Amino acid sequence: PPPRPGRAPGSPQRWLHFSLLAGAAFNLDGTDPLLKDGAGGSLFGFSVALHRQLRPEPQQQNGGMLVGAPQALALPGQKANRTGGLYACPLTREIDDCWRVPIDEGGTGTENQWLGVSVKSQGAGGKIVVSGTAGGETPSALPSWVGMGV
Repeated sequence: PPPRPGRAPGSPQRWLHFSLLAGAAFNLDGTDPLLKDGAGGSLFGFSVALHRQLRPEPQQQNGGMLVGAPQALALPGQKANRTGGLYACPLTREIDDCWRVPIDEGGTGTENQWLGVSVKSQGAGGKIVVSGTAGGETPSALPSWVGMGV
């Protein structure tokens, strides 16, 4: 039958199928992928950004990936259960060498704020922005070193 006026041809199932295929996974480098693993249920990998520090701390590398996990559990000192989080991952072949970036460690930690739903880097030596979408009265404060180019 011809499509109804005002509707695009194709079934909703077909649209859903292609939407799921397009959003199932992505890779920054299709020929030489790096695999990283996060906590189950945290949505680790929901957002990813490459970032490079110009003056890294002694124990850190100068570059890596920033990975959002919007359903990560709250940090131990926070008065919430699930806040979301940001992880830093070195560009190595190790699958489990990412570490949680301490954001708002002793603060309230807003429940279900989905921190990590969006992660952006300003570029080499620049600033980082990590955001959430819902729940909080005020955004979590980033530690001072985050603004100096993690």
